[in-house]
Amino acid sequence: QLAKEDARIRYFAHPNHGVSYTRNRGIDLAGGEYLCFVDCDDTLEKNAINTLVGIMEAEDAQLAVGTIETVSKYSAIRFGFEPCVLNMETPDEKFLKFIFEVRSSSGYMAAKLYQSRIIKENNLRFNLEICYNEDALFTYSYLGHCRRCAVTNKVVYFYNRMNENALTGAIGATKDKRYVWETMKIRSQLDLFARAELSKDDLEYVQQSILRQFKYMCLCYMRVSTEPEEDITRMQVCYGELLRGTEGNEQYELLYMPACEVLACLAAEENARTKQTRFRRILSAIKGKFQFWKRA
Repeated sequence: QLAKEDARIRYFAHPNHGVSYTRNRGIDLAGGEYLCFVDCDDTLEKNAINTLVGIMEAEDAQLAVGTIETVSKYSAIRFGFEPCVLNMETPDEKFLKFIFEVRSSSGYMAAKLYQSRIIKENNLRFNLEICYNEDALFTYSYLGHCRRCAVTNKVVYFYNRMNENALTGAIGATKDKRYVWETMKIRSQLDLFARAELSKDDLEYVQQSILRQFKYMCLCYMRVSTEPEEDITRMQVCYGELLRGTEGNEQYELLYMPACEVLACLAAEENARTKQTRFRRILSAIKGKFQFWKRA
């Protein structure tokens, strides 16, 4: 109906092939200067596009980022970051926190405005082979082609979490692949920094952020696991793949070795008598490694 009333609006439909296929088709069909992605059950704040375009143009940025507010049966939670301009070419402490803080919206597709030219010139597309973290992989790849990123703490996107059962069930059915998808996300984060000149404090912050993600992944997946030994093997394979091609890069080794050492802790405890005992020992080992890096 809107397309009939406004010539600027074009409407396309196709059989359901998943979000990545649909977003890629949108990229190919789009003719405008900017791109903004909105899922079908979410909504934009009425001035969202104006807000994002405004900060992008005012700051000569290639990416504009707003705040997400979740809509659920329980409470409203916001994911965002303090207003700032981030320099991609010389990442500082603020940029690191933007990428790694739990409540940051950096890894979400939502609440962002992209430049169509950058996406098309660098042939950036969503990976059709994955259905988890695909938005983070795309966004971090895009950031690798940016000079500046403008951030506002204004809410521009309302994320509907009223019914997540279908997606949760689909992800649970492909648990073995989630290890791969999680490590792909971590690798894409590290690729933003692994060749930057990080200070000792910044490097320690990245190490601990990566370890926190890895610990969360291990404990979440193994807590519901009926095959913990196989899960440990899957994680070892994933991190082996992460290290592929990084030989000789000292900073990569500093960033990845903590996770690999935790894998050794997991493997050492796989024969613990009970699952509870194994988790206690794993947590203790990880905590000890945090302290070791802090002293180093």
